[in-house]
Amino acid sequence: MRRTVIIVLILVLVLTGCSTTRVTPTTVEPGIATSAPTTVPTAAPSLTPLPTSTPAPTAIVQGQAVLTRYPDMVACSDQVFVPAGSQVTVTGFYREYASVQVSVDGKTQSGYLPKAVFVSLPVDVGELSLEQVEWKPVVDYSHWSYYSPENGGSIIASPLREEESDWVNDTIHHPVRPPLKIHFGLESTSTRWATVRIMGSPESTTDQWWENIVRMDIFVADDSYYIGIRDGSSENFNAQFDLPIPENQAITLEFMDPNGKQLRVLNDAGVQVLDVDLTAVSGLNLPDGMFPNGWFQFGTSVGPPGTLIVTQLAITSPPSGVVEKNWLSEPGLAELAEPLGIMIGTEFQPELMMDGRYCPVVRHDFNLAYLSPFSDARLWLAPGEYNFTVLDQVVNDTANLGLKIYASHLVWGATEAGSLPDWLKNGNYTREELLAILEQHITTLVSRYKDKVNFWSIANEFPERDISHGWDFWYDHIGPEYIEKSLQWARQADPDGILILNAANNESPRDYDTTGNIERMYQKVKMLKEKGVPVDAVGIQMHLFLPWTSPIPPVKEDVIATMQKFGSLGVKVMITEMDVNLHGMPGTLEEKVKLQTQLYGDMMYACIESGVCIAFSTWGVSDSLSWITCDYDWCVYKGAMPDAAPLMFDESYQPKPAYYAVRDALLEAAK
Repeated sequence: MRRTVIIVLILVLVLTGCSTTRVTPTTVEPGIATSAPTTVPTAAPSLTPLPTSTPAPTAIVQGQAVLTRYPDMVACSDQVFVPAGSQVTVTGFYREYASVQVSVDGKTQSGYLPKAVFVSLPVDVGELSLEQVEWKPVVDYSHWSYYSPENGGSIIASPLREEESDWVNDTIHHPVRPPLKIHFGLESTSTRWATVRIMGSPESTTDQWWENIVRMDIFVADDSYYIGIRDGSSENFNAQFDLPIPENQAITLEFMDPNGKQLRVLNDAGVQVLDVDLTAVSGLNLPDGMFPNGWFQFGTSVGPPGTLIVTQLAITSPPSGVVEKNWLSEPGLAELAEPLGIMIGTEFQPELMMDGRYCPVVRHDFNLAYLSPFSDARLWLAPGEYNFTVLDQVVNDTANLGLKIYASHLVWGATEAGSLPDWLKNGNYTREELLAILEQHITTLVSRYKDKVNFWSIANEFPERDISHGWDFWYDHIGPEYIEKSLQWARQADPDGILILNAANNESPRDYDTTGNIERMYQKVKMLKEKGVPVDAVGIQMHLFLPWTSPIPPVKEDVIATMQKFGSLGVKVMITEMDVNLHGMPGTLEEKVKLQTQLYGDMMYACIESGVCIAFSTWGVSDSLSWITCDYDWCVYKGAMPDAAPLMFDESYQPKPAYYAVRDALLEAAK
């Protein structure tokens, strides 16, 4: 299965110059300290000894500790292990953390350690204020890339190139963690408008796009910044603020109270130029502030055909200062599975590492990334011609994160829209021409990425697709030989790559379809092995309870037997795309969750006990991103189905009982 996460939300945006309430901002200039001139006297040398400086307060770490950039558990920030017995210099306290400097491997490091890791702490150290500690990213844009062939690949924030309509790109929809600071600069080529848009309420569901919305637009006009705010009572701005900040500078918005009632604006030098109570502005009805619902949405809009680039983007909130015990402070799934020779994988989008919820989960629990853009039709322009912009960026970013890479999929003959380019499907090529095109395609991609990609998925889902005409392009036009030849061409291009035959509904003989898929897969692998054709692993997707799959749950012992059946042929087994669709299950919610939890645990046990399984992978990280729960045309239900909840992490990226079932299986195996 393939899913492309779409982060671009399309809607019509109308920005109008209209009669508004203008509020002239109060400019606050920095204070200038002055003092009288100092005369340096000439005098005889003093006989009094010069005072010595006071020694810096120090403390001893009593056990190995993790030095963090923020006084908070932020798994995606840089972390340094401080050995037990290390002496640190303590520079301040912030709630349950100490700000320290310490030498690690000959390099001085600064950061925060929990107070609890010290034998004792000095008493002559003061508390740090909120303004003295570094705020943590709500969204970490140091990882941010927006991948699109149209915009040239990796860029800062979100340039939009529009020609015929008004588009909006919503880069983040995230719970507010007040206080909140939003820092950015704007660069635009549009002659109409270019704006950053901050939403404090959902889009209107009425015929009037502006009705009941709370929205702030920050834009540049006449070489300066402006802010326009709507309260949902009119399509026009209900208040507008002119800011004395030139367009070539960055701007900072500060919302320092829980619901964004008070707005402060700072220029690039950190000088405050506006301080306004939004609940008291004439003509603006925001009694509950900019964020009455406890969330915000950050996006951009640009008038066609212009381009907008948001630079220096940072969205931050204050660290909690609280040392929380949660799953992030315990060993992750990938760490627990490594001694067993098992990788923990997921379908992966590196651009989502900017999200302060997504990134910690990936870094903590996964070490294998399945990259879907390998089977994106937009990659392949013509025979031998490619647009590598997006794929290069995705592969490079994933490799730089230290994750192993699974190319999903190098060869996939799916006839559904988006899997193969139209020029290929409608090209009327001969069989020999198609063989040459496919060989060139495999050789080109594998040669280009072999130093970064570890696993190559060949002939995805062939046991189901290659049994009737119209389901697989390569089978229909070349015949079953396409699998054998594809494996050989891939091995020639990458002698060290692991070649996989991946399929769905092949984990256990639960019904007629699964029994047939297993047997066809077994016979194909057996035949290939006997002929000396390279195949290294069998992939078991394990999408459970989809509308078109068996309603019968797999049994652990049957899955183990199936894995070992494939293993007897000299190949390894990988669980490649697991999810468990609650919407497709019978019973009460409690019964569904119980079965989902059991299945995740049982399948992890099966992987461990089979002796041939090298990967346990889910198709996505959070229920909020699943191809089963989403509401696009390519989603399973072609509409939102949030009760499907198929993955190990919920919509807030918190671990579910299914996660702990997998973890418990790994912990039990380690005993």
